[in-house]
Amino acid sequence: MRKVWFFIFFLLSISACGPAPTPTVVLPTSTPEPSPAPTSTIIWFPATATATEMPEISISPTPDLRTGIGDIFYEDTFDNPEDWEIFPVEGGSSEISNNHLSMVLSSQNQYAYASHNNLFIYDFYGEITAKPNLCEGTDEYGVILRAVQLRDFYRLAISCGGTVKVSRSSEGNLFSVIPSMPVNFHQTGPPGTVKIGFLANGTEIRFFINDQFLFSVQDIVLRSGTIGTFIHSQGGSTVSVNFSDFALWEIDLE
Repeated sequence: MRKVWFFIFFLLSISACGPAPTPTVVLPTSTPEPSPAPTSTIIWFPATATATEMPEISISPTPDLRTGIGDIFYEDTFDNPEDWEIFPVEGGSSEISNNHLSMVLSSQNQYAYASHNNLFIYDFYGEITAKPNLCEGTDEYGVILRAVQLRDFYRLAISCGGTVKVSRSSEGNLFSVIPSMPVNFHQTGPPGTVKIGFLANGTEIRFFINDQFLFSVQDIVLRSGTIGTFIHSQGGSTVSVNFSDFALWEIDLE
């Protein structure tokens, strides 16, 4: 009997000294992420908002947008006709004399152009003075910038009725960049004198009239070219404009 109890006690001792049961590890269940919402339909050609009123340029205390202008590197007093190429047009005549480039059109709806022969430049600030002698209403004059063979260029057009606009010619095809808008701070027709300013820096071109900033345009393609002038007759009367005091400055806007 004593051996039986001893055997039972021996079994209980072995059970008490055995390893504890391994606990069950419950791994957290990851909540599946919601499926992304279906992609909205792309509208390639959204409806264009209807313009309500023509924008107007007015004098305002804007910052000086001609900072970084350095030394003059070119001046033209219009004393050498060989420096300019004048493109002939029916009903028009242009010539360099008396330190002016004089451009005249007597036919309706015609353009007359002149471009500099020896300039092919990238970044610069420039000025030229225009004096309209005869013109009215929608007749125009102005400058062309970054011109290449008169097929690719930017054109700032100033009307004698007091508006400005910018167009772009690409391989001879002209399209509007900045539509016609009024300038009320200066007389642009006879007998006024208009100093036209333009700053070309990389992809940007800024335009000025009589030191007043107008607007700027961006273009990553047309980065260089020559400079020229033009007049445009839209009415039935003769258009006559003189250009003078052409100069270019170095710029450092970095």
